Amino acid sequence: MESTVLPWAPFLILYALTLPAAPLLAHTYRFGDFSAPFLEQPGQIALFSALILTWELGIAGLWLEKRLLPYWKKQSSPMWSPALAMETLLASTRQRSRLSAKAVETWYGFYYLAWAPICEELFFWGYLYPVLREGNGPVTSSLIAAFFFGIRHGLHFLYLPRPFPWPAAGFIVGSAAGAGFLNGLLYEAVGSLWPLILLHLISNLLSLTLRPPATQRSSND
Repeated sequence: MESTVLPWAPFLILYALTLPAAPLLAHTYRFGDFSAPFLEQPGQIALFSALILTWELGIAGLWLEKRLLPYWKKQSSPMWSPALAMETLLASTRQRSRLSAKAVETWYGFYYLAWAPICEELFFWGYLYPVLREGNGPVTSSLIAAFFFGIRHGLHFLYLPRPFPWPAAGFIVGSAAGAGFLNGLLYEAVGSLWPLILLHLISNLLSLTLRPPATQRSSND
């Protein structure tokens, strides 16, 4: 299945198409007026935005790549560095699909900046969290949804040649799960997916901007 001409295997394409189906069919999500939460609860949104971005980009991102991994002398290892593991994944995708670096980056950019902010928030916080919330409190529901949100992000690296980069995947799972837990609390506070989608987009844009140089790309690309 991974020999497809598209950048990802058919399973992942099917996943991308069907993930938003559950919330759209079940009508469990809440959007409301786009400006309402920003006008009515700007303090809550600003607080959670600062916490999420600090965790994802500061602690789990720059601090990990710039401080912790160099201290362990692991900064140049795709086994440990999430940034280099992702570069290895993109390089593997180019080799497997025989697409140019630009084509793969285009697919990746669409997924990262268009699909993920909308469909992931729609499923995890517009469907999974409300379903869990029916029988649990907001903290428990956020923890459970965040666990699956984190695991889902670590599964990217199953498309890498072995060995599986457990440390790098673990860092990404922790980063996503921590942000996901705060996402659940933010959704509980504002009752709308709009702030979550916008924050997800901002976070992804900043992570692309701050991503270390693509040291593993071939000069032929």
